[in-house]
Amino acid sequence: MEIILLLHPYYVTQILDMKAHTLLILLAFLAGVPVSAQNNDSIRDAVMNQRDTDLQLLTKGRSLIIEQLNKGDIVGMRDTKNFLIDEMEDAYKVFTLGEYWLLSFWTEDYSTILFESEEFVREFPTRFNSATPTRFLTTSMLRMIAENDGLHEKLGIKSAESYIPLSVYIDDSELNNDEKEFLKLLLFSMVFTPDNPEDEAMKEVNERATTFLDVYPESNHAEYARRFIRYDFGVGDWGSGYEFALGYGNAFGELQNNFRGGFALGFAFELLYKQAHFNVRFNIVSSKTRNDITVNRLTWPAGTAGNFFTADFAIQYPVYKSRTVKMMPLLGVGAVGIGPVEKVKKDYPEMEDFKELSAFSYLAGMDFRFNFWDKGVNLASDGGLYLNLRYSYYFPNYSKKHDFLNGNMHLITLGIGGFGRPMKRKM
Repeated sequence: MEIILLLHPYYVTQILDMKAHTLLILLAFLAGVPVSAQNNDSIRDAVMNQRDTDLQLLTKGRSLIIEQLNKGDIVGMRDTKNFLIDEMEDAYKVFTLGEYWLLSFWTEDYSTILFESEEFVREFPTRFNSATPTRFLTTSMLRMIAENDGLHEKLGIKSAESYIPLSVYIDDSELNNDEKEFLKLLLFSMVFTPDNPEDEAMKEVNERATTFLDVYPESNHAEYARRFIRYDFGVGDWGSGYEFALGYGNAFGELQNNFRGGFALGFAFELLYKQAHFNVRFNIVSSKTRNDITVNRLTWPAGTAGNFFTADFAIQYPVYKSRTVKMMPLLGVGAVGIGPVEKVKKDYPEMEDFKELSAFSYLAGMDFRFNFWDKGVNLASDGGLYLNLRYSYYFPNYSKKHDFLNGNMHLITLGIGGFGRPMKRKM
């Protein structure tokens, strides 16, 4: 029965169709094998014939420059440098700024350094812009390579060791005198500037830069020397200070006949510009009435407590100054007021409406500042803590309103204070 079914024409046809279909698939597979193998060969050829990647090119090229530097092969260094720049079409994709400029010193490409330094200044629109100009920025790939191969460090060491012969090559070039001096200054600063601008080694760099600027103030390269080489710091023109003081105040003339002197307490704030001090000061001086003081039918009884108040603005300028002593005359204007203390008003209710007596005033005096205990303080320039002995003489104009208050007042205080000026880079 099974044999009969298999031999039935319908089933024979199905079997033959299935075999044909399988045969076609097999033939297609066999035909595809050489095509795939051919594609693999093409890919292999493309891979083997591919030029070095940028990473490989830079790594090998910079390594070759280090080898040539160690051998003293200047011609080879120049050829390799130029080849790499031509391939990458940008010097700052091949070298960091420091590497490129130092290499240019070695290969005597002075025009490149002069041009690039002028461009660097132009890329900074103001002196307050501290960001590196975009054109001189280092790519992330170059930064990675530079950190690994140490080309900049090796160039720096070799350039420092060879500073004198490199300077001789500059002197022998056909450049203007200011260009030669600038190039020598730039090279010196690139290899001898310390990481910390306050380091002692910075002194010679600053001195060389200052000499260049003094001799060639109109040079095209003076601005670069001023902004990017000289890092000379000094105290700024502006400063500020403060003072707390204790002392004694007393009056003269009719004021003295009516009021006693007493203990004084003061506070001052000052603003400095160059050597001038602008001083705002407030004082309170305790006192007592000697006689009854009657104003607008209100009587302030004799023997009761009161206070003098002063608020003044004075200008001080030193006539003598040193690290430890500063002596300044002062002139100013302000106001003087006097009135009973709150306790007196409570004891004498009728005085609740007694108004403080006040008057415009001039003042003059002398300010002495000392610091003998701290050698780090310089009262002549940057400032610091000090002891202050101050004498002030007030000329209140009470007489226009009250003849019985005609007179002057003096105040002597001993205080402790301080002033300072922020360090500022000289341009």
